[in-house]
Amino acid sequence: MSASVNFYPEMIMVQTLDYASIGLCLGSDKITKLKTNVDTNTLGKTLREHLLMTEYNLEYDRNDKKRWEKYKTVCGFKSDKETYQNARNVSCYQEGDLILLTPMENLYNKGYIPIKDTELIIYARQSDSELGEELFKARDLSTGY
Repeated sequence: MSASVNFYPEMIMVQTLDYASIGLCLGSDKITKLKTNVDTNTLGKTLREHLLMTEYNLEYDRNDKKRWEKYKTVCGFKSDKETYQNARNVSCYQEGDLILLTPMENLYNKGYIPIKDTELIIYARQSDSELGEELFKARDLSTGY
C-alpha cells in the first residue's frame, strides 16, 4: 500500500499510489486536499485511508496523462513546474504492521528522490495522531521550501 504526501506552503495534498501490472507505481486520481494547519489526527487518518485505497495490476498506458492532469486540477496548478515549486514530498509505504515514511529531495520539475538515511518507521497500530506527528517530522526532513 502506497501514498504520496506533498506539503505546499498553502495546502497539503495526499494522493494514493497505485501499481501497474508491469510493476510501475502510478499516481492515482484519489486525492485529498488538506489545509496546512490540519491537526495530526486528521492528517494521520487521511494518510491511512489513502494507503488502504491502493490498487494493483492496473493497465499502464504511458500516453495517458489523466491522473497527472487531475492532480494539477485539484491543486489548482496550470503547469508541471508549479507542482514542484515550494513542495516537500514524503513517500509513504505500508507493508504488514509497518509504515515507512521516506522524506524526499525535490529535484524541481524532474521528480523526487529519497534522502538517504532519513526514513521514519511507525507501527501501523499506532494512533492516527502519532502517524500524523511522524508525517510532519518526515516533512521537516524533506527538501523543497
